[in-house]
Amino acid sequence: PKMTTNLPRIDYYFDVISPYSYIGFETLQQLQHQWNGVEIRYIPFALANEQPPGALSVRWDMMMIDLKRSAKFLDIPLTPNPFFMKWIR
Repeated sequence: PKMTTNLPRIDYYFDVISPYSYIGFETLQQLQHQWNGVEIRYIPFALANEQPPGALSVRWDMMMIDLKRSAKFLDIPLTPNPFFMKWIR
């Protein structure tokens, strides 16, 4: 018989190359110790055949500003890879 639990669970679906997913992951890691008994299930996926938002240079610039601001606010280390843009284009 399958055991069931009444503990709350968070299913965190994340895009494997998204820097926003990284920020979400780190935030969950920081908060997990405060949520006594909460299970976090990490479910990776890839947005296949989709152009990432950062593929356009204007969006990339704004995304970097937003990511750095978010990481600073949440006290999460963030070091963007300078070769990432070349890779996704």
